[in-house]
Amino acid sequence: MSASTTPPSRRTPRWVTACAVLLFFSAVYATTANWEESEINADAVAAALPAWSLAAHGTIDLPAGALVNPWVIERPDGNFSNRPPGNFLVAVPAYLVAGEPESFSNAPATATAVLLTAAAMAVLFLTLTSLTSVQAAALAVVVFGFGTATWPISSAQLWPHGVGQLAAAVGLFGLATDRYLLGGLGFAGALLVRPPTAIFSAITGLWISADAAPRRWRPVLVIGLTSLASLGLLLLYNKVVFGALGVSGGYSPQFAGNLASMPWSDYARNVLAMFVLPRNGLFVWSPVILVALFASLREWSHAPAWAKASLIAGLVYLLVHARLNRASGGLAFNYRYPLEPLVLMAPMLTLGAVAWVRRGGTTRLLVVAGAAVSVLLQALYVFTLTCEPAAPGQLLCSLGI
Repeated sequence: MSASTTPPSRRTPRWVTACAVLLFFSAVYATTANWEESEINADAVAAALPAWSLAAHGTIDLPAGALVNPWVIERPDGNFSNRPPGNFLVAVPAYLVAGEPESFSNAPATATAVLLTAAAMAVLFLTLTSLTSVQAAALAVVVFGFGTATWPISSAQLWPHGVGQLAAAVGLFGLATDRYLLGGLGFAGALLVRPPTAIFSAITGLWISADAAPRRWRPVLVIGLTSLASLGLLLLYNKVVFGALGVSGGYSPQFAGNLASMPWSDYARNVLAMFVLPRNGLFVWSPVILVALFASLREWSHAPAWAKASLIAGLVYLLVHARLNRASGGLAFNYRYPLEPLVLMAPMLTLGAVAWVRRGGTTRLLVVAGAAVSVLLQALYVFTLTCEPAAPGQLLCSLGI
């Protein structure tokens, strides 16, 4: 019996299903996460260290031994991780609960990544139910959770992407339900984790306001003001910790400089690497995204403004990020920078994929095959990738195939 014909008294509330989604992903992600210290990337350690130090000693000033991590910066007033505050503050509660004041362990940070990534999938599920049936939304989020690098990257250790995806999902849910303050707060949180996500606020707020008839300025004002407040907090944090009033913080100014100075030939190669080249291409490792993107074009005229705005915001983010930094993100294989924008793109991708599945024939086969291959490739990464220390803070990784 379909969702549309099920008697109301027998329907499972979507919030109950969302809780089941949260528990399901938490259990699977916890089983496959990186719990061994030797498996943790330097980026994730750089986020875990200030969380532990804040919980244990009430400061983000790290001990001298932390300087072996390439992302810990020595300054005249202390040693500080270059991770944005949103990336490490989320793990402080886990370290407080763990109660390991004198010895650093990455386990609480990994537990945080597991829980926040699972929560992102639950919130995304709730958003998708505003566009399609509960069953279709559940299937879509399972494909998203296991057929994208969400599984081996976001949930495996404290990269910025798990918390970034949760913040983006909250922002998206706010847009889908006309709760623009919630949407603004979600995107504001994402900005404190990955500053380039300010693109999400700018494009979605402007698009939704411009699309409204009669034109309404509340979405762009509410979303814009909350994001500006978040940007102000980030600027203040960077001024206090790193001595400069800017968004780069402890990162090299080269990334911002790339926007203006990167040669167009290098940019073209980076775009190809981000989307279609074998080692890190989004469409290579998650071909279901490419299939769903084509399918979504036919649903464009029927989609709500917030879903269209979010898709465009996600694509623009990817094209901008390809000028900021290398597409690989330091990974030997797979991808990570597209993870937050993929959350924003998910509603339109789901609309397209569901439409093609319902049409049957070749289009259904393409969606099913794309989803199956995507999950298989991510599982291959999860279960066969091996990494060994190559130098302080560096891992040498290979796929066991």
